[in-house]
Amino acid sequence: MRILWLLLIALLLCNGAISAEKDTVAIKKTGFVKALVQDSWQIGTAPLRWKKKQWLQFTAVGATTGVLMLSDEAIRDFFQDNRSKFLDDVSKHTLEPWGTGTLYRSYAMGFTAGMLGIGLATKDEYMTETVGILLRSMIITSASVHVIKYAAGRTRPNRPPYSSNDWNPFQGEKSFVSGHAAQVMTFATVLAERYKHIKWVPIASYSLGVLSSVSRMYDNKHWASDVFVGGLIGYIVGKSTCRFNKNRSTKWFPSISSVDGQLTYGFTYQF
Repeated sequence: MRILWLLLIALLLCNGAISAEKDTVAIKKTGFVKALVQDSWQIGTAPLRWKKKQWLQFTAVGATTGVLMLSDEAIRDFFQDNRSKFLDDVSKHTLEPWGTGTLYRSYAMGFTAGMLGIGLATKDEYMTETVGILLRSMIITSASVHVIKYAAGRTRPNRPPYSSNDWNPFQGEKSFVSGHAAQVMTFATVLAERYKHIKWVPIASYSLGVLSSVSRMYDNKHWASDVFVGGLIGYIVGKSTCRFNKNRSTKWFPSISSVDGQLTYGFTYQF
């Protein structure tokens, strides 16, 4: 885990460079930060461009969320009545870490760092570009989720008064929405979109996303409606960011420098 933590630090503190894709599509040479701002703006202002179809979908999502909210306590009771040591271990050691907010324990961030390392070693530009999209998507998702959590102030199912109707806006409670579900579905969606030409990748990615999200209900950390909306946010951000980045390309490469006679290593990214 220490190695993953060191890789993650290098990943997050990197600088970078832009390169063109191998196909004939015109590439916009946009830096990481500028692309992040553009993607955030496109996603945040999307409702202003919605047509009838999108508003109908929004209504359907709202109705589904409402139904789940009415069923939250019953769903919570079902999962808690059917727990076992085996499933507890699977959830704790296999599913929960994929969406955890603790960076050095996050399987998704470790996997992303591994992709970057492999992409650099094999000079696989498509893979390193995917890493850039993953990072931007995760940043946007994290920011969105934290704003909603703070504004909603919903109490978790494992905290008093153990009621799904306990909402305290701006009071520090953070059940709605599920950050785990949002992050793991962002991760799953980007991989599924970028590698959909490999048939098993979307199946494996979305299966992981759904199971990891469900584990939050099993662990009694979130209500079903928290997980549903969180997962949907992750899916939308991942899908949208992939679409926005079809004409962008990012090239990561390792850098070595000398400071006071000591060599330092990192990743370079040109803004």
